[in-house]
Amino acid sequence: MINNEPWVPKGTFSGGIAIYPTAGGYYVDPFFPNVHILLKTNNPNGEIELFCRNYSGSRYILPGRYHFNKKTQSITGYFEIHSYGLYYINGKEYITDSLHTGWIDILKSDSINKIVSGKFEFTCFNSSDNKSYIITDGRFDFNTH
Repeated sequence: MINNEPWVPKGTFSGGIAIYPTAGGYYVDPFFPNVHILLKTNNPNGEIELFCRNYSGSRYILPGRYHFNKKTQSITGYFEIHSYGLYYINGKEYITDSLHTGWIDILKSDSINKIVSGKFEFTCFNSSDNKSYIITDGRFDFNTH
């Protein structure tokens, strides 16, 4: 749900290229040790992105609740990236920060079969238009290929 309106991933078609409704899963980056989770989902009305940073010291992210409660940039910013929830619409990123918070519950993290599942909720904000979106009742069950 986005601001109490149902939101379902459907994918898009842009410039002759089909964009799948969902993408991501386990995420490895040379700038961050360990394996994290990066999920993207989209439809013609926007994109939701979740990044769950693994601070645990365990190679793979463990089941549990992770909070979106720090000022950060999206993964494309490549500075000090913390866990975040993001909604992209009309050319603008609305992202969680220390005042606009949320969480992601990792219910299953199966590194052998590359399956991650969970739930999420967050409020995201953009200071350029002083607008926020409330994302609720989010859930995912994703198989990284």
